[in-house]
Amino acid sequence: MHTKKIISLFFIISICFSFLFMYVSTSAHKKEESTLIGKTIFIDAGHGGKDDGASADGVLEDYINLKISGYLYEALIDSGAYVLVSRTSDYDLASMYQKNRKREDLKNRVKYINASKTDLFISIHLNAYKTDSVNGAQVFFQDNIKSNLLATHIQNQLNKITKKERKIKKGDYYILNNSTRVGVLVECGFLSNELERKKLNTEEYQRQIAKMIKKGIVDFFNS
Repeated sequence: MHTKKIISLFFIISICFSFLFMYVSTSAHKKEESTLIGKTIFIDAGHGGKDDGASADGVLEDYINLKISGYLYEALIDSGAYVLVSRTSDYDLASMYQKNRKREDLKNRVKYINASKTDLFISIHLNAYKTDSVNGAQVFFQDNIKSNLLATHIQNQLNKITKKERKIKKGDYYILNNSTRVGVLVECGFLSNELERKKLNTEEYQRQIAKMIKKGIVDFFNS
């Protein structure tokens, strides 16, 4: 009889903890959802068209940039944010007969970001390095406090899945130097690293990257 009472008590306690966990998880989810309602976010999928960006073993940066950007778009929209994007397919933003396509492409990206009155922008990229052992995501920020804070929160989230302790860096990039809106450039990983390249080329990992960037954005707004 005593044993039955103990088992019954244990069962009741287990149910209580289950409900408590569900309540905490639901509350956290609702807070995350409400944080992004009414926010405007611009997603820039780097490169495109004739500009493939970095590449290794047939894997192209511009394609993966677009995939991660698409999953980030879905995640932000689902949380109530208003989202703008620089491209939705494999093209750049330069005019048809422009000789210096790269320069005009970058100018137009900045033009659209500045004109959008967005709360923040995220420029998605991939990295490559001569040493194939280098790996991990890296977030670059503008020279201002808000961009630094946004980069910090996103980097902290990305470090959780890359298992690295990378720090944010001030980025000397055209899109960061010339944008008037708060934003960061995210190098989501290194195509030059075989293991990371294989992961980056999968939908599962692309969705994980997008999820962590979104969490970083939520943390930024909550801060």
